[in-house]
Amino acid sequence: ATEPAPHLIARPLCKVPFYLVAAPAYLQRAGHPQQPADLMRHAAVVPSYVATGPLQLSQGGRSVPLHLPPALLSDDSNLSLHAVRAGMGIGFLPGWLVDADVAQGQLVRVLPQWSALTVTLYAIYTSRRYLAPKVRSFIDWLSQELAGSGESSPPEKG
Repeated sequence: ATEPAPHLIARPLCKVPFYLVAAPAYLQRAGHPQQPADLMRHAAVVPSYVATGPLQLSQGGRSVPLHLPPALLSDDSNLSLHAVRAGMGIGFLPGWLVDADVAQGQLVRVLPQWSALTVTLYAIYTSRRYLAPKVRSFIDWLSQELAGSGESSPPEKG
């Protein structure tokens, strides 16, 4: 589901874009996709926590379906990142996870002119009345940190 259940309190924290990325060695071996339809001929590393069936890629006012045949489907983002780094396929991963690798050249954006999914990260709780002050303070702090870090990312560790 893209939106939290109506009986829960959901506080939006930040937007998290997802990108198509691959290791340069994988692209050298398998070729660079030039258009979205080319993705069907590539192995993909896809998070299981994102429903990829109805996803779209957008460019300008145009949208096309995103078809990614998974070579690896995982709910572990770090495992997925390592698989993409190792050249297992094209990854569909959150920006906060891949931004540093892209900046360092370890990974390359695939079809960067196309936009994919952007999800909202929420803090979700069941009741304001029974929310511990420590939890409320943590959510307030987290909201401020993530709001100041730009669209893509949780803050840097360290």
